[in-house]
Amino acid sequence: MTGCAAASHVKRVPSVMRFIGLLIVIVWAPHVLADEARFSEWMEASEFEVFYASKPDTVYPVVIEAKPLLGDGVAFRVMFIEKPSGKFRFESVYGISDRDFENMQAKLTGKRFVLIHHQKVMLIGGFSHQATWVAQ
Repeated sequence: MTGCAAASHVKRVPSVMRFIGLLIVIVWAPHVLADEARFSEWMEASEFEVFYASKPDTVYPVVIEAKPLLGDGVAFRVMFIEKPSGKFRFESVYGISDRDFENMQAKLTGKRFVLIHHQKVMLIGGFSHQATWVAQ
């Protein structure tokens, strides 16, 4: 019986470490978010896609925001920060529908990701969600 208890305790240590690492990211992220100068410029969707894809693997989009433009356009901006060390993972989306956001939220929560940023904006065609989830 003692061996089982010890084995159970050993299994929980990685979960505790992941939780602590994730907690550091969650607690630290809001302090970074307050710095407007770290955001990219506002860009229309096609320009934003190119900009987003050009970033190195050492950073991740901690915040993605959208705003409606006159007519039926939308502009995006993003703040990238350095990825934490270790087995850090992230998922981010922009310009997705309510249903797609709900599906992503359910899928990623089931995989132990935590939502650290979410923005929902009303556009002419409906709502647009921008979000970032992290896991470690």
